[in-house]
Amino acid sequence: MSEFYICEKCGKTLELKDGVNRLICPVCSNEYNPSELIESKKTIDKAEESHEYGLASELYERLEYRDAAMYFERVIKLNRNNYYAHYYLAICNILSGRTYMSTGELISEMVLNSFYALYRSNASGEAKESFQFSVVNQAAAFVKDILKRLDESFNAKAANYRQNGLFLAKNIRKMFSADFSDCSANIKSLLVDLISSMLKLISRSVEPQIDNGRVEMATAEDFSLARSLGTSFYNYALSFDEFYSPGDVNNVMERTFRMNNLLYGKIFELKKGSPKRFAQVSGEDDEVSMFSEKMNALKISYCTCFKGIGIPVDEHKKKLLVEQTYEIMLSSLNPRIVINNSGDAEIKTLTFDSLRIISSYLTDFINEMAKYSEYKLNSSLDNFYRNLYANVFNYYSIMYSNYNRLGDIIRRQKSKELYYLRSFFYSILCVSALATYDFISYNKHNLEYRKKLLKMGVDASEAFLYLYNYNLENVEKSIHYRDFYSLANTVENELKTIK
Repeated sequence: MSEFYICEKCGKTLELKDGVNRLICPVCSNEYNPSELIESKKTIDKAEESHEYGLASELYERLEYRDAAMYFERVIKLNRNNYYAHYYLAICNILSGRTYMSTGELISEMVLNSFYALYRSNASGEAKESFQFSVVNQAAAFVKDILKRLDESFNAKAANYRQNGLFLAKNIRKMFSADFSDCSANIKSLLVDLISSMLKLISRSVEPQIDNGRVEMATAEDFSLARSLGTSFYNYALSFDEFYSPGDVNNVMERTFRMNNLLYGKIFELKKGSPKRFAQVSGEDDEVSMFSEKMNALKISYCTCFKGIGIPVDEHKKKLLVEQTYEIMLSSLNPRIVINNSGDAEIKTLTFDSLRIISSYLTDFINEMAKYSEYKLNSSLDNFYRNLYANVFNYYSIMYSNYNRLGDIIRRQKSKELYYLRSFFYSILCVSALATYDFISYNKHNLEYRKKLLKMGVDASEAFLYLYNYNLENVEKSIHYRDFYSLANTVENELKTIK
């Protein structure tokens, strides 16, 4: 009857056959004398191993996982290459929660320890394949169960989903350091399915979520981790299937595109009614709500286009989404012309902070647009600045004419008209800021209307200061106009640069 010994150098299980006086390890070539090993009782006690494994199996069948785990540990001490003991020990730990490790870590440990013990054992090829399939199938089942519970909590606790999802993916990635090279096609197919589940999880974990009307985005650290994880899983999938495609993961582009199309429809409907009167409260609320929706769409589209998870995307879908989002962004920059209860035109512009936020996103979209077609981008920006100038010029001309005729009187009287004119000229300055390179650095298009806007902004800032008696201290104390000095300097310097 053969006995077994574990190689001291590499850990391979060696069979000591009767009548053999010299044994060489097939892995590390270490040489042994079987007789000496048997006499020194360094061989595996197969009887004791079988007895302990039987007790562990009985406890496992009775669902007494904690006690079963302790017996499987005894088996491993007797024979560290008993791969079934490693496999069932991990299952017991997962089902009983007897260790401090997370379920994701335990799943990876189950695969790694079981596979490593399997490769060190002397199991036959057929036994190996059957065992490998069982391990991978069980790992996939555990992951599927966790994903189901995560999905159920998604709507209520999106932030927790993000944290737990990336943590799970990070731990599951560890199992792919196992050697799957000699696995069958069926096993590799299971692994590819598991990877697809992980990619969907990672994608959803960093997908922006709308909470109480506001978009909640993942942190830069989360995006970085997601990209690292996504790249790793995608490369693992390619190692199992050279034609692998992430498929459903790219559907987020289609979903975002459809969402933006609905927003386009709302924008078109609102444009029919402008300029609006303040008396039409619902109309004013619609405009504010629309800007909020535009900002949400911008952030979601930005993440979709530029914060991927490290897998190839459909470039055609990305191009459509970039072009669509770019147009929505430009539409959100156009000032809203409203008629107040006194019958005067008011120009409602974005705040300086809002301009900065949009600018930080817009740069990437413009750079991407330039890759597709500089001609189309140039034409688009020409039209944007031409229309922007035309939208405010008529109102500005009337107000500036009144200011030239009555400015001194209005300033001294401190009438309601004074406060109206200050607000109007400040709004014009904000509009002109859109023509600065600080806001849109791209300058390969026709700059004619950018110059006109900047000139208008310089004149408006001079008029504004005159109406404030050139008291910059009071201007900076004002909540509404505290950004005036920064805006005015930027616009004036920009005009000098362009000239």
